Amino acid sequence: MLILPGLLNLKTNKIMKTSVRSILLVTALLLAPIAGFAQTPAPKVSLSLAVKKVDTKEKKGKDDKDDKKKAKVETETAKLVITLRNVSREPVSADVKWYFISRVGGDGPSTTSLAKEGSKTVEVPASGNAEVQSEGITTTYTDAFSPQKGKREKAHGEKVIGWGVKAMVGDQVAGEQYSSDSAKQMINNPADAEKK
Repeated sequence: MLILPGLLNLKTNKIMKTSVRSILLVTALLLAPIAGFAQTPAPKVSLSLAVKKVDTKEKKGKDDKDDKKKAKVETETAKLVITLRNVSREPVSADVKWYFISRVGGDGPSTTSLAKEGSKTVEVPASGNAEVQSEGITTTYTDAFSPQKGKREKAHGEKVIGWGVKAMVGDQVAGEQYSSDSAKQMINNPADAEKK
């Protein structure tokens, strides 16, 4: 009789261990789809961009390139024509952001900075295209010239030297294009936006 209660305890312990393992296994199996769902990232949206800079230039002053006595003043109005291509089977709402970079020169050293930026929201159909035009930027620049012997006037004014475009879907960059690597760096690192 003394052995029987000990055997009974061993059987009870085995049953308890088996029950606890079963409960943990069932709980894990039930929670696995929920945990997997919570960790599934949002589908990545990809848009391809084609950007064309359209500008009109009005030149006043010297016509002859060799005539350095007259000032040549150039006024430029530039804008970007942006075509977005959606390769997915779902329509996409994108926030298209554009940036213009200019160089400003005068009596002191010239500076390069973000001159103008803007954005528009556009709906891009599934497997389709959408076109956006940026707002324009107008700049005026005067080349260096020598009105008389021994006297030289420095170049001064503002000139567009670069641009960039980003298509955002939520917080995600779905597409981007820049006129150069330095423009990309300046736009993506606002702390470095003004350089001398």
